[in-house]
Amino acid sequence: MLFRSVVGWAYPSHWGHAISKDLVHWTELPIALYPDYLGNRASGSAVVDWNNTAGFKTGKKDVIVAVFTAMGDRGQIQCLAYSNDGGMTLKAYDNNPVIPEGSRDPKVFWYEPTKTWVMALYAQEKEVDGIRIYNSPDLKNWKAVSFLPGFYECPDLFPMKLDCKTDNVKWIIHAAAGEYYVGSFNGKTFKPESEKHRMDYGENYYASQTWNDMPAKDNRRILVAWMNGGQYPDMPFNQQMTFPTELTLRTLDDGIKICRMPVKEIKKLYGKKHSWKNVEIRPGENILSDLNTDL
Repeated sequence: MLFRSVVGWAYPSHWGHAISKDLVHWTELPIALYPDYLGNRASGSAVVDWNNTAGFKTGKKDVIVAVFTAMGDRGQIQCLAYSNDGGMTLKAYDNNPVIPEGSRDPKVFWYEPTKTWVMALYAQEKEVDGIRIYNSPDLKNWKAVSFLPGFYECPDLFPMKLDCKTDNVKWIIHAAAGEYYVGSFNGKTFKPESEKHRMDYGENYYASQTWNDMPAKDNRRILVAWMNGGQYPDMPFNQQMTFPTELTLRTLDDGIKICRMPVKEIKKLYGKKHSWKNVEIRPGENILSDLNTDL
């Protein structure tokens, strides 16, 4: 399930909604969140409240809670919406906002060691851009606990196993343009242990986010980004998301880096397979010239 803020700063923005069984074929659903008296619907994230800490649960299904920025006369404020039907519809929390201060793009997740919700939020302190980290017991009451300077917009914070080893977990913190640190996190403070790296050097990568609450049998860290600046002549849309990618954290010759590959489900799009082995490619030579294909 993918929720995404759509349209833009100058126009009424909503949360779009799409679902998929394989991350490749997507079905677009009706708008999930509309603007209201608090303003437009900007970026955020969604979590499953497995333990019903917020008290929104009314039926048998686990509650999905969306945490988002509203942008209006009161500035940029953080709000909640929730779903009791598996994410098909969202209802705004009656007592919004839960953080009534200027900042945006909340990424929220559950931190099991301290049984606390954690929010990474773009903010400014003394006119310095960075990521402010909050804690909450119930998604409604938040307390700022630390600030990491040097990042701008759309933060994400998540653990990754280094070289696929379960006993060596590192944390990644990154922001919209794809820059990131590798480091450690104790539930309140992120400590960088590397220089700042970039996850992508292309022109159409921005505001990426990784999925929360992957199924227990699937421990991949999957990321999707917005294709900023993409131009699509004659198409019935003005934005596009990147193909989902799987992240791995590896020890390379020049240090610990995130590696990205298209998710394995891309195989569903394959037609005929072609392969080459031990081929030396010289400047100006095209070994694919015999292929008759659109891509």
